[in-house]
Amino acid sequence: MILDFDEMPYDDEVHLSGLMGFSLLLVMIIVLPILVPLWLIGWLIVETKVAIQMMTHSYH
Repeated sequence: MILDFDEMPYDDEVHLSGLMGFSLLLVMIIVLPILVPLWLIGWLIVETKVAIQMMTHSYH
């Protein structure tokens, strides 16, 4: 009885953690290629804005 009780939750736990790890990996594979270009674009926009401000300030 104790052996059965120990075996069942352990199997479920391992299956759940494996499933969660797999879904986390899947999310990272899907989200990272989307997030990285977005972050780069945002950084580029900020950099160009700063560069434009610097150029306009130096002209005046």
